Amino acid sequence: MENHEYDHKQALRDPKMLARLERNLRGAGMNRRNFLALASAVSGTAALAACGADAAPTATTAAAATVAATKAATTGAAAMPTTAAAAMPTVAATAATSGSAAAATRPATTAATAAATTAPTTAATTAATTAATTAPTAATTAAATTAPTAAATTAAATAPAAALGMPVMAMGPESKKVFIDSTITTEPVDNDFNRDLYCGGTVAHMAGLLSFDPNFNLVPDLAESFSNSGPVFTFKMRKGAQWSDGQPITAKDVVYSIKRQIDPRTGNGYASFWDSVIKGASAVSGAKNDDPMLQAKLDAVGVRAVDDSTLEITGDAFAGLIPGQAAYSATVIAREDVVKKYADAKGVSSWTDPGKTGGPVLASGAFQLVAWKHNTQMDLVRNDKYWNAKNIRQKYVTFKILPDVTKNTLAFENGDIDYQIIPSTEVDRVKNDAKLKSQVFQYVYPGTRFLVPDTGHPPFDKLEVRKATILAMDKDRLVNQVGKKIHTIAYAMTAPGVFGYFDDDDNKLKNLQKFDKAAAMDALKGTTFEGGRNWPKVTLSYNVSDLDIPTGYPEEIARQLKENIGMDVQLEPLDAKVWNARRFALDLQLLLYRWYQDYPDPHNEYYQTFSIHSKGAARQSWTDDMFDTLAKQAAAETDKQKRLDLYYQAEMRIQTQFAYAPIHWRTDNLLIKPYAESFPKNKQGYTVYNTNIFARLFDYVYVNDTSPHNPGQ
Repeated sequence: MENHEYDHKQALRDPKMLARLERNLRGAGMNRRNFLALASAVSGTAALAACGADAAPTATTAAAATVAATKAATTGAAAMPTTAAAAMPTVAATAATSGSAAAATRPATTAATAAATTAPTTAATTAATTAATTAPTAATTAAATTAPTAAATTAAATAPAAALGMPVMAMGPESKKVFIDSTITTEPVDNDFNRDLYCGGTVAHMAGLLSFDPNFNLVPDLAESFSNSGPVFTFKMRKGAQWSDGQPITAKDVVYSIKRQIDPRTGNGYASFWDSVIKGASAVSGAKNDDPMLQAKLDAVGVRAVDDSTLEITGDAFAGLIPGQAAYSATVIAREDVVKKYADAKGVSSWTDPGKTGGPVLASGAFQLVAWKHNTQMDLVRNDKYWNAKNIRQKYVTFKILPDVTKNTLAFENGDIDYQIIPSTEVDRVKNDAKLKSQVFQYVYPGTRFLVPDTGHPPFDKLEVRKATILAMDKDRLVNQVGKKIHTIAYAMTAPGVFGYFDDDDNKLKNLQKFDKAAAMDALKGTTFEGGRNWPKVTLSYNVSDLDIPTGYPEEIARQLKENIGMDVQLEPLDAKVWNARRFALDLQLLLYRWYQDYPDPHNEYYQTFSIHSKGAARQSWTDDMFDTLAKQAAAETDKQKRLDLYYQAEMRIQTQFAYAPIHWRTDNLLIKPYAESFPKNKQGYTVYNTNIFARLFDYVYVNDTSPHNPGQ
């Protein structure tokens, strides 16, 4: 995979390159004065890495553009529109109010703060750009962008502005080939992410207010900017943004989409996503379909279109999470007239199936879904009405629906697909293959695999049984021997490199659930199951579509529980649709669960996984007032260090209640064809692909002319 880079000074001296860059930046909202300031500020530094005129964008282009935009802000006018935000107790304010020096006061959370400097969250990103507006020097700006030190974050705490990162700016010719994706492994229900995040399809045709770049920085999408006054956030819709049919995208479309998402009649697995974040959302998502007050509750939700170009969102207790959550795929938009046009008598709409609409699917995003050959593939074409289409080089994308890519690499080796996640069983072979090893790239995924003994199902309603079950599990053998060290042993919910990670220097977390067969048996004394006897039927369920479960994991867990506490465990592999339906019905007893972060904040893991208890939205049965209080306090807290301390207490609480057992933090190994260029890299140097947080790969990737895949094949 090629990586074309050269000195930024050469680019800034090239009139053609400079003119192209100016068109791109001004098209994204920058005026000429600010562009000239940017060029001046960047000259002579390492802030901008540009590609040659005939080259693909490099892996560092997006991050460099963000740095460049931040530098432009130091002239007194930010590159992206910004407005006052100092009064808001947001996640951004959290990052701004304390830095790495403060974090050092609590050993358990030192690395959590450090992690925020390497994989910026909504908080760290906004703090960095905010700091730049009050410290107009190249040195301070660079520090704020790459590592929010104590000095930089102190400046940020008093800054009145917040800025967004820059969108993709591609340079080079349009690809004439088709990029073949392999990340859809089962037949989707549909492609309507506004209806159901778990639909299983592609989200490439849909867009939202904001999105995340490969470093988890917020970048503008359908909104050009946002500001807030207290808990009220105002988003300015992008001028000229259109649906693929030419109709303007307005604030009313966003209002409709948010209300449709949380309406219980929609049946969205993420209906509770905005609970306690947007005013009135909890009352709607927790209502019954036949609630006579449902419409009144919907009318009271804190979202309104001030006019076509202005959206106002009134926050609830966790208002500061609004910007970060607005960048997640669950918040992409749909258009009311089209949804209703293709709805059946039950209100279920087929608007994302081109076979039922008779033509390309209406798109707000960068691509249009033009064909869906069920159980085989989906074909997409770039949506040239998308506001940033001119900077997206890849025109054609096809998703192959291939269940076997979770088991082997034959499709990749046969040239049928352009990249895939290597199944755990194949990693060693591929890495040692003379031909394939140069095509292997690694990514540390922000996700955690864990065991949930569900308290709604005996015998796991008893603390003693949960304790015995978890202490009987040897994670070292499971992850490092059976799992062949593909992943990293986890001891908490948040993975390394993400805000909320605990370095655990004192080993308190590592020792809470340390494997101890004798202690496991001791926990059963005085219970019906003393001595490892009298166990009822126990079933371990897992999703066979999950790519991070190494071969032998379920079997090894069952073997260990039988050997160490006498528990007979039956295995129940489930396909994704059944898994999702049954876990939301709380119909599973012992779960080999996983959580992949939706946005880079611990709230997404602790609160949304364990503190949502409403029927149809709860993901497991355990409830604990102390844990819920800690999770809510952390979400509302504006001081970064205090937030981390609260999440640390929450982690200690849930582990000592043995309501879950972290197993591993996920690491992915990717196979990428040499002709598939410009996969972005994050600041840690890992190759990034479409994940829960970053979902805009096709804005970056480019398939060159040596690809064998032509349109129409």
